[in-house]
Amino acid sequence: MALLESLTAGDALADAADREALHAVCALLEGLPLAAGIAASHLARLRPDRLLERISGPSGPLDLAVEEPRRPARQRSLRASLHWTHRLLTPPEQLLWARCSVFPGTFRLPDAAEVCADERLPGDVLPAVFRALLRHGVLAGAEHRPVRLARPVRAYGMEQLVRLGEEAAFQRRCLDWTMGTEGTSAG
Repeated sequence: MALLESLTAGDALADAADREALHAVCALLEGLPLAAGIAASHLARLRPDRLLERISGPSGPLDLAVEEPRRPARQRSLRASLHWTHRLLTPPEQLLWARCSVFPGTFRLPDAAEVCADERLPGDVLPAVFRALLRHGVLAGAEHRPVRLARPVRAYGMEQLVRLGEEAAFQRRCLDWTMGTEGTSAG
């Protein structure tokens, strides 16, 4: 919230409803600086509730863009930035990012191995790939602690999983994992 407030100089905080909408916008952006900068530029033309409405869909803030020719193309939208990052990754890293998008919250390396490993992404290479995604900032967290994908990063990963035709299979695997972990913790 502080980042958006500083970028808008408080202009968008006219009343309690605007502040509430801005809080919701910040929650959807999950502190991603580029996303906050792009959102702040839209607050010059949109009220916070309208901005919130625009970024509340399935792809969230991915398509929110700025028209600033001086910016590199990869910094004009969150989608462009994530696409640029995606292209820098190796195929196994791209695949793990897509598959990890099925996790709705936090998870650990053993969880990713259980849900995401198969013949295309063998369990013996998965730890190195997982660590690479941490280094690249795709996964937020630390190796021996729970990690997560920020909502926009997860949305981009899910689009890639759909493109690969693996969405249903890996959502099913994640559901099976979730049911298994719930049964274990209840015992």
